[in-house]
Amino acid sequence: MKRKVVIGALAFVSAVGLGSVAPPAEAAPGGSYYEMACRGHFNVRTWGWVVVEGKKAKNKADGRGSALAPGECAWKDRALNSSEKATISFPVPDSDSMFNRVFAINRATAITTCSASTDCVLVTRVRNVGDGTMEAHFGQVELYWKE
Repeated sequence: MKRKVVIGALAFVSAVGLGSVAPPAEAAPGGSYYEMACRGHFNVRTWGWVVVEGKKAKNKADGRGSALAPGECAWKDRALNSSEKATISFPVPDSDSMFNRVFAINRATAITTCSASTDCVLVTRVRNVGDGTMEAHFGQVELYWKE
């Protein structure tokens, strides 16, 4: 059984169980969001944005990233192509609210914790915003821990 941690727009929730990984792709300005996974041992930078830097996997992520080697990232249904980067940027919302600041700190802490373990897989929804740069959906990050 895996432990699932969901960092959502309104909550920082820890739940036990196997649920769906993410809702269907949703329309967004500048493109649609698609599911991408990265197995722990990726690099994390925090400077305004939280940035995950992984390695390109040769294969698809296979659902919750079980097919990924440590540090690798891939789309759920295929490997990254030559013009796509294994780098995901998580924007911090334009708001001075305390909630958004705390949410951003929680998200950065959870992602950094996941990066240190091969037992963790980060799954999020991203869109290609040009030049191969992947931008994550603010409202959803899921972490899966092997127990």
